[in-house]
Amino acid sequence: MNSREESSGKLTEELANIWDNVYEKKISIDHIKRREKHLLYYDTLSQLGFFNNLQDNAIVVQGGCGHGSAVRLMVDLENQSRIVPIGIDISRKALSTAKAHNSLDVLEGDISSLPLASNSVDRFFEVGVVEHFYREGILIPRVDRPLIVKSFQETTRVLKRGGIAAFIQPSNLSFGMIEHKVRDYMRIWDMGFQEDFFIEDFSQLMELGGFENIKYSVIPASGDLPKIINVMDSVAIILARLFGLAKVADNIGMFFVVTGSKI
Repeated sequence: MNSREESSGKLTEELANIWDNVYEKKISIDHIKRREKHLLYYDTLSQLGFFNNLQDNAIVVQGGCGHGSAVRLMVDLENQSRIVPIGIDISRKALSTAKAHNSLDVLEGDISSLPLASNSVDRFFEVGVVEHFYREGILIPRVDRPLIVKSFQETTRVLKRGGIAAFIQPSNLSFGMIEHKVRDYMRIWDMGFQEDFFIEDFSQLMELGGFENIKYSVIPASGDLPKIINVMDSVAIILARLFGLAKVADNIGMFFVVTGSKI
């Protein structure tokens, strides 16, 4: 095993421990707010064409599935006969809940080395996963872009030709980024390292990972997050438009959803 593989293995183990703790706590969260959040994701994915032209028994995989509520809701809304849902996660606690409460077929695995056959998946999506990949820096950890690109290459490997992948990411162009930094500084942030991306930066990493036809949409913070995020983002949008920064204003929001295709 070379140093790079050893580092990646250590990161996977650390992330598994972090997310075991996170998902153990998440069992008690507000299910109404969770459903509201996942409906927002579903509506945005639908608008971007994620569910277009699915055949019966299409395989839809959620990488980093957590408790599996997101993919289960999407399956239910899309008509269960059309979709075979699979959840993948490094957290055994999350997978146990996904299997027991959301009736998912689950696989324990790392999205940078997916336990799936090549050209076997119709749709693949993640909700806030790759922003937690990091490597040690001179002073502080920094996001591991090569590992993110590797995970995208893995996703394109398992997708069928014409398959679509979607990534739902926290944005750097939002008050949510500041809220995250404050919570981290106060030591009440429990999700480990996180890099909030700009849309252009993330889309470029997707291109390096082999995706084409990249599209995106911006969405606000859902009801399970502090209300101050959307309030401050709304103020920022107004100010950006007043200063003639229409493109900046259009991209302000807690999350962005990016889709890409395998051609």
